[in-house]
Amino acid sequence: MIRTTVILLTMSSAVFFIVGCAKTPEKLHPVNGSVFVGGKPLTGGTVQFEMIEVGSSGKVYTSSGEIDKNGRYQLITFGKPGAPAGEHRVWVTPNLLLMPDKLGVGLDQTSPIPQKYMLPVRTDLSYTVSEGKNSIDVEVPAK
Repeated sequence: MIRTTVILLTMSSAVFFIVGCAKTPEKLHPVNGSVFVGGKPLTGGTVQFEMIEVGSSGKVYTSSGEIDKNGRYQLITFGKPGAPAGEHRVWVTPNLLLMPDKLGVGLDQTSPIPQKYMLPVRTDLSYTVSEGKNSIDVEVPAK
């Protein structure tokens, strides 16, 4: 069940990314940083930033960034670097291919990230994107 939920969330994130032709009327600001789980860099996955409040365009946008093997990411919104300014709810999806494949053991047991931080409706992580360049390190508590 958990694995299916995470796979669906990952696929929906890909849809946001694939629709890269769409334009956002919001001004985008460069955002990069690292993702840490329990103080250690997360080696692979995706980080998502979703606007908490409606922007000046009357819409809410989600920005995403691939996390590299060193835990670093750069946000992209509709195929363009950056994210709209404002407060964002943040969730992190670990790279499913790097998770141990144990028969009968769900992702919530093999992932280093507690389930609530992998789901946009449950996460309580939030960060502010300011105008101009942003360096935001995302800190996720370990299990």
